[in-house]
Amino acid sequence: MPAPGQRSTRRWYPALLVLSPTLLLTAWATVEPALFSALRRDPEALAAGQLWRLLSPVLVQADALQPGGWWRTLAVWLLVAAALVAGERAFGAGRTLGLYALGALVGHAVGERWQPYGSGCSVAGCAVLGALALRLLQRAPVPQLKLGALIVLALGAVGTLWRDIHGPPLLLGALAGWWLARPTHASPELQRTQP
Repeated sequence: MPAPGQRSTRRWYPALLVLSPTLLLTAWATVEPALFSALRRDPEALAAGQLWRLLSPVLVQADALQPGGWWRTLAVWLLVAAALVAGERAFGAGRTLGLYALGALVGHAVGERWQPYGSGCSVAGCAVLGALALRLLQRAPVPQLKLGALIVLALGAVGTLWRDIHGPPLLLGALAGWWLARPTHASPELQRTQP
């Protein structure tokens, strides 16, 4: 517990834990492209038994390998970090990391069919975003926040229909967020805020 007047860095743990390896491996892949090929989505390699390709694409950001792509990569990492920090506050670090892993698995599993040979952590962040959107929809005191959450969830549904790999993790993250918000699964912080 921090002393009065000091801020806790605990809320940054999930973001630092998952984005640090992604940052390092993405930087490494820019000088060693074979690393990207070993980690990206690859339907043929997956069919040949390389099951790690269901999760490993979250460890390298494909945009960074394109000319000028570091700006897009930085934007994605900042948005994912913001979702992770907010998720830690709402659900706790362990549950937030679980949501992130769920998003990575679901997003890259559908990506093997819908958008093969890519990679990135945005799909993992979408599961956390989906859980946060559902929480806002259920509990936000301001109607505009509820509307924003509803729009995010609607975008997840539309994305799924359009075969965008971000849609399924967002929707499953919302479902997982609903499950976590149930009184029997809620974190102590959530239980204190229950009516």
